[in-house]
Amino acid sequence: MVNSKLTAEAFLVHAGDGYDLGFHRLVVCALAKGPLVPDHVLILPIENLPNTLTSPQECETELVKFQKSLKDYFKKNGKEVVFFEWVYVKTTHANLQAIPVPISRTSAVEDIFNLAAEKLGFKFTVLKSDKSFDGRKLLRDQFDGKCSLFYVELPGGVILSHAVEENEKFPVQFGREMRYYYYYYYFVLAGLLNMADRADWRNCKLSEDEEIKMVERFKISFQEYDPNQ
Repeated sequence: MVNSKLTAEAFLVHAGDGYDLGFHRLVVCALAKGPLVPDHVLILPIENLPNTLTSPQECETELVKFQKSLKDYFKKNGKEVVFFEWVYVKTTHANLQAIPVPISRTSAVEDIFNLAAEKLGFKFTVLKSDKSFDGRKLLRDQFDGKCSLFYVELPGGVILSHAVEENEKFPVQFGREMRYYYYYYYFVLAGLLNMADRADWRNCKLSEDEEIKMVERFKISFQEYDPNQ
């Protein structure tokens, strides 16, 4: 069954590899509703899966192709990409978020995540790799799917991850914002991009006409990087 949350959470941009006759595609690339930035992209499995880390290898292969294409696309526009996922054990709706960050600010991304983690009282586990995507493969090998997990793939190949305990209070929008006690502290990407007013996706809803224009604009500009072209 096609993921029923796709229409609620994202605007379809392009389906991944597959055959039109009888073989459904495995991954879609979509734009987020209530985007932090105009090119706030989601990579989502077509099937209802709990996360991308335990997805079938064919799905992972396709996902990685989209990651590479997005990196190339944004790099041409003077940006790097931060990928992150909130893996919650009680959900069946996986989505890997991709947010472009100006190259001039990429050196601060790791620090901003570590600062937010410190405010919540934990330290990230760090995975480093010199080869593209090897860190993600290692994380997939290590993750057994029995606990919730937040991880972020930083420009340069470093992956920060945090296994969330059952009774631990963890902000579901952590990659974008962080609620600390009774206040919002915009230490994460919304703060890095000086977009504190856009930290909550509900403040960033667009009209239907704006949504259509945003999707069409992205499809045209991304076309030459589309892994399926």
